[in-house]
Amino acid sequence: MFGLNLFIAGIEKCGTTSLADWFVSNRLAQYRVPGIKEPYSYAVGDVSVNHGLAPPGVLLDASVGYSFNPRAIARMPEHNTKVILCLRNHFERCFSAYSFYRTIARRDKASATLLGTTPAIAEFSGRDEDDPELLFEILFHIFKLHSPAKSEGVLRGYFLEQADNISRQSFRERIDYETGFFLSRRSFPFFSILGSGFFTYPLRNLLTRYKASDICLLTLDRLDTEEARSEFVRDLLGPGAPGDKLPPVPSLNATGEIANGEERPDFHSREWDFLRDYFRRDLADFRAIAGSAGVSLKYVNPDKLDKYLADGNSQPNSQRQNP
Repeated sequence: MFGLNLFIAGIEKCGTTSLADWFVSNRLAQYRVPGIKEPYSYAVGDVSVNHGLAPPGVLLDASVGYSFNPRAIARMPEHNTKVILCLRNHFERCFSAYSFYRTIARRDKASATLLGTTPAIAEFSGRDEDDPELLFEILFHIFKLHSPAKSEGVLRGYFLEQADNISRQSFRERIDYETGFFLSRRSFPFFSILGSGFFTYPLRNLLTRYKASDICLLTLDRLDTEEARSEFVRDLLGPGAPGDKLPPVPSLNATGEIANGEERPDFHSREWDFLRDYFRRDLADFRAIAGSAGVSLKYVNPDKLDKYLADGNSQPNSQRQNP
């Protein structure tokens, strides 16, 4: 029996860590690089591209930056492959990314607490797992893998500068900063909360290499019931996959439970109309591309994605409560 290459190729802060841990802990898959959720092997070309049959079992690589990296996608195996793209409400994902990166950048007790909810991102031997600098250094290591060849001192200087920025900025200040940065440089800064915040681009990238039937779009709330989890696993891995009595997907890397010093804004407010326009257009384009390519939206909750996208303050008060 031949196996399957399984990728959770994005999007960050959409439940990818929880989903990857769920696959591995329930023996539905094993990590391609033992013990490491996000090896980023295909991002740096540190793999022998598999053009043939996969070995028995399901090999999982949950490097969430792949879907935004055309070069990584070009190196990924084309056959015997399934790719999951996790989605989440644009606004909620964006604020979660802000909380996540701000917590890491501050390098305090909350950063060490966050690391405890983040299993198997990378391996740094000889470091104390309670060290608040550890997650910061892991992120810097990933940053280097995706950066042009420059001296480590130059890269670290930029990294520290951007860490200082986000640790001081409010959520609104960060949004304004990144918007201005993009308009002037056509790229996003490091620790970006908007850079991975759009769905159309990663879906386009995946469709350059994979058939619609090889791409699974998912919002995690669609796996709330045992019946749905069983159906999802068999749709994804095949009818012979062990999908009975699977437990719920855990809540890991939950930045909402870690204080970052700022409450989530009321995204129904007109203050966010400019961002609402960006997200509304992205979601419309994403749905159009998925529809024309034949990518299934079976496991996507449209109500979750549409939340906050009506014009500011147009929702009744009863619908404007944070979940």
